Amino acid sequence: MNSSPLTVHRLLINETAFSRFISHFSLPQPPAFTMAEVLITLGIIGVICAMTLPNLIGKYQKNQTLTLLKKTYTELNLAASLAVAEYGEREYWDYGSFTAYNVQDFWNTYIIKYLKTMEVKVIRAGEINLQLDPALEYIPGAMGGSGVLKVVLSSGVNLYFWGKSAVLVDLNGRTKPNFPGRDIFIYTLVAPTDKSFQKAENFIPYGWNIWRNPVLGSAWHRNVYVNGAASYADCGCKYRDKDMASTNHNWFCAALILIDNWEMKDDYPW
Repeated sequence: MNSSPLTVHRLLINETAFSRFISHFSLPQPPAFTMAEVLITLGIIGVICAMTLPNLIGKYQKNQTLTLLKKTYTELNLAASLAVAEYGEREYWDYGSFTAYNVQDFWNTYIIKYLKTMEVKVIRAGEINLQLDPALEYIPGAMGGSGVLKVVLSSGVNLYFWGKSAVLVDLNGRTKPNFPGRDIFIYTLVAPTDKSFQKAENFIPYGWNIWRNPVLGSAWHRNVYVNGAASYADCGCKYRDKDMASTNHNWFCAALILIDNWEMKDDYPW
């Protein structure tokens, strides 16, 4: 056999299969990850997710709550403004002819007909079912009084009107947590004799009138709305004793949100 360099070169060309993608003269490739390295990496990712996901979920829930609460607040005040346009200022509305047992006529006349609703029904005291309407646990006298007027808005928000000045807002109906300050809030219709509010402010969060009052408000601070004070101890947004006989649980939460310009600050209980 001819062993000249030219012959040897030709034999190599004919007998060696070269890849189009990998050179036989490339440096050795590093090995893939070992199983231990993969498990460690997945563990680190899991820890990071466990630390960040609750915060992300909580932030999303807060934003969702604020958006729906503000929307409902706007709808209630718009309805009252439309009633003022039709019936005149609220001091001229008919408050006296409606008894405790047909107070729904008052709300139907001045507010509800201006709302986009899916359901309107009267729930008498003997018909209250906390499985269907868990928010009624937080309405004083609902269980033994004249009942309430339930309204389901097109947004799915449940409104419970009682007396001639109060409305409980349940943002998600029977869906938990069913607790004031989380998905249940209290609003009141401004007294017609109270001139400290603008005309567009017909419904306000419970306690907001004290904050805005130039005399009473000077003795009140944001801390009162967070923690409560004196006879309003159970109204503070951080109040959590559900076993107490009072039903004014966390009624200041909506006012606290408004004080903070429609935000839930870091000290807002969630």
